[in-house]
Amino acid sequence: MGAASRGPRLPKRRTIERLTKRGPECVMEMMALLSCFKESSFNEAKCAGQMRALHDCVSRKVPEAKNKRKSTVFYHLKRLYYMQRR
Repeated sequence: MGAASRGPRLPKRRTIERLTKRGPECVMEMMALLSCFKESSFNEAKCAGQMRALHDCVSRKVPEAKNKRKSTVFYHLKRLYYMQRR
């Protein structure tokens, strides 16, 4: 008999990070503002609501704690992989 089956292999860390990467924030608000500008011939008074929404989105970013470690998807996949092998 051959070597024991180890089960499925984990994907590479770069692959996991690429799949879980967050896109740019406030994109929807920016697109709404730009489309409003186009429809109103760049009249700022008509697009005040969209400008306010974009400003609120940009200003609500919360700074992260410097010493707090986040658990990553890769960490949890690795942990589940080793739990499966037991």
